[in-house]
Amino acid sequence: DKFSLDIMATVGGNIRDILPDGSIFSPLFDTINNQTYLGIPIVSQSLETRTGIDQYEDDTARSFVGLSKIMYDLTGGAANISPEKLQYLTESYTGVLGQLLIPLMGTIGQADGAWYQRLWADTSRQFMTDTTYSNRYGNLFYQYRDGFTEIIKAGDTGGVASDLNPQLTDAERKQAYTDAKALTSSGGAFNTASKNVAALYAEIDANNTNPNLTWAQRQDLNRVLRERINTEYSIAIAEGEKYFGQYGIDRGIAGRIQVIAGGGSDAQKLTAPTKIETLPDVFQGDVADGADYIARSEELIAENPTLTTVYPNPPRTFKDEGVEYTVGDDAWDDFTQTYYDTYIDYVEGISDDDWANMDNEARVEFYRDAHREASKDAKRNYLMYYA
Repeated sequence: DKFSLDIMATVGGNIRDILPDGSIFSPLFDTINNQTYLGIPIVSQSLETRTGIDQYEDDTARSFVGLSKIMYDLTGGAANISPEKLQYLTESYTGVLGQLLIPLMGTIGQADGAWYQRLWADTSRQFMTDTTYSNRYGNLFYQYRDGFTEIIKAGDTGGVASDLNPQLTDAERKQAYTDAKALTSSGGAFNTASKNVAALYAEIDANNTNPNLTWAQRQDLNRVLRERINTEYSIAIAEGEKYFGQYGIDRGIAGRIQVIAGGGSDAQKLTAPTKIETLPDVFQGDVADGADYIARSEELIAENPTLTTVYPNPPRTFKDEGVEYTVGDDAWDDFTQTYYDTYIDYVEGISDDDWANMDNEARVEFYRDAHREASKDAKRNYLMYYA
């Protein structure tokens, strides 16, 4: 189970650290830790959501894919080992000879395509750099994404964000939190890339199991898909580089990798911006002026801090008739203005006496109704002029 695997990884990591370089047991502990001696993942993060026997790429030697499934069947599912790890172990213990023979093993059982073409394609990958099949893009993508996860968690809990520059002001740290949320939430660069890459890998899997495709056809189709995967990763990586260049310790990915285990200082403690600080610009004038509806909202939240839904909250994404829409920057000002106009008409339509006669539950529902009406008008306006 997962607990046992975590224990194995911890023990394996500790033993690996005390073993001399080149120990006969090192490759075994590398597979337990899912990391080569260079620190590179054996099974990439894009494959980790799959069960062990399905953790392989289209260029993994077919013999190991088959061996993994045989071991799984013979043990009733107890041996659920990734073909990638089996291949890594074999290459580690057989050296150069293994690097030469394993690609040949990958051609066994493939009736389509000349054997020497398949052998050359697989063998050349062992010794030649082919960026299309490199994990570099995926590894960078997940390093950035993990960094954003740490920053968001720190903001949510008031903890330490070790990846951020300790010289940031409070306002800059809050903005760093907001930007990290935007990049990883629906419509953000990293969320979008994750969805698109998952869909592309599904196409690769479909090609690999399509009996109507020849080996050469699969290679050609999958190469195009992998180039698209790298493009998706690259778009997100560019945004990650921009983010850490602005907020990071050493301005970029090199600094990020170096400081992962370095911890942080009290100066780097993050406080997530309050809900009222993240209201769209159209509301900020009312916030500064202490408008009645803002003051009433703050009174409700003071009594129950979890009631942040009483603040106005124009949605960036919404569904209409089964179609999901994301309001882009070009439409956001108009969208929030329409939301604001309806919201203000609603909340200012109640007298002081009526407000005084409402209990807290009714007051909360009043603000939620205001949000629903404002959202409805903003969405209608968006669909009419922008969709």
